[in-house]
Amino acid sequence: MMEDEIIELIERADEANLNAQERIKLNTWLAKPGSKAQYAQIKNLKSNIKSVAQKEQSYTPDTSKAWQTIKSQLEIKEKSYRFKVSYVAAAAVAFLAIIVGVNFIFNNQANNITVIVQSGQKDTIVFNDGSKAYAVGPCKISYTKGFDADLREVAFSGLAFFDIERDVSRPFIINTSKGTVDVLGTSFTVNTQVKNEFTVQCVSGKVRMTAVIDDKSEEVILTKNEMGSFNKNENALAKEAFNPALVHVVPKTNLIFEDRPLSEIITAIEEKHKVKIKVDNPAILNLIYSTNLNDNTLKEVFSELELTFKLKTIDQSPSSYLLKKSKDR
Repeated sequence: MMEDEIIELIERADEANLNAQERIKLNTWLAKPGSKAQYAQIKNLKSNIKSVAQKEQSYTPDTSKAWQTIKSQLEIKEKSYRFKVSYVAAAAVAFLAIIVGVNFIFNNQANNITVIVQSGQKDTIVFNDGSKAYAVGPCKISYTKGFDADLREVAFSGLAFFDIERDVSRPFIINTSKGTVDVLGTSFTVNTQVKNEFTVQCVSGKVRMTAVIDDKSEEVILTKNEMGSFNKNENALAKEAFNPALVHVVPKTNLIFEDRPLSEIITAIEEKHKVKIKVDNPAILNLIYSTNLNDNTLKEVFSELELTFKLKTIDQSPSSYLLKKSKDR
């Protein structure tokens, strides 16, 4: 755990409020392996917090107080700081969600993760197994990081398109207050936004939809282009065909990644920004990272990758880029 005293010195150094002895202590810490990278990460996060907060004109945040909140959540280990960025970023993102309504909230207690999508907004969540949820706010998804060894399970409310990676040894189960959905690997929508209603549209594969009627579990099996609906007031579970052109949610490329290889993240960046990205060292494509790419400009995306993985971006053409290892400064 990073010492609170060092974090406080970093904050006060920004305000030019260190005496000579404190400056020596901070410089001594900066001389240790990995410390400069940690220092850069913290400075970058604090800058991003101020930048995002300034965009919310109706709100003036107390950034000093907020920094104290983030400070208490920082966890950077010297020998693996490069792969711990997600925890630092998560603490900042959780704070931002509170002050300006940003969609993603991270809770590292007991490895539980909660994603909240605000009303009128959209987000994409990529789970550890490669499955995806394209969510439309208001929406909430909670799950255990990495899932269990024999089960993939989420708690859900709202509206989302799920694209589930097939795994016959680990069923994927979605629990709602109105019923459940379980699959092995398929794509479908789940909608609980309408009061007392629960709707599932099967886009591909096969889905089992379950609801409780008169204290008994009733289920329907849905195949491609079939929709199941449960009305709590009528206490009825029904199945019918639906027009695939009228699917409730259309997936998009803005992504939130949780512990995914850099190769997958780069592919998403290419698709979103219509560019080509090459790397000079293929080994970096296997590095695991967690990040939120929603609403980022291409310049912001490259800045994050450069800071996190010590890379340098080379412009080869207006739509072609090369990521290469930069020399330690």
